[in-house]
Amino acid sequence: MNIEIFSDGSATTLDKPGGWGVVILIDGVLHKELSGHSPNATNNDMELAGALFGLDYVNEFLAQQQGSFPLEFEVTLISDSQLILGWTSGEYRFKQESKMDLYDHLQRLVKKLKVKTKWIKGHSGHVHQ
Repeated sequence: MNIEIFSDGSATTLDKPGGWGVVILIDGVLHKELSGHSPNATNNDMELAGALFGLDYVNEFLAQQQGSFPLEFEVTLISDSQLILGWTSGEYRFKQESKMDLYDHLQRLVKKLKVKTKWIKGHSGHVHQ
């Protein structure tokens, strides 16, 4: 089973609203769309929220699918945010002490799901970005 999580987020400054969106494909077929918002968020907050909500959903979905047999799967997080992908892969250091719980949650999901990352250029006409 090949699972792709297309994640994106957007905001301007912490005193303004932001939003995030996720598209999940399973074996190339649209499986789920998720979205949400925050009344006060930074762009990186919303990018991280999208990644986390997408990974959380996939984690729960796979737990429900496991049943009595081992399920083989590959999970790829796809984003236009090099920062989020760098945090996900461990290439970039997370420096926001007040949000370390979110980073720790991200790393737990990444390890459990053996997440791969893929960067795509934002606003380039990709159907899921």
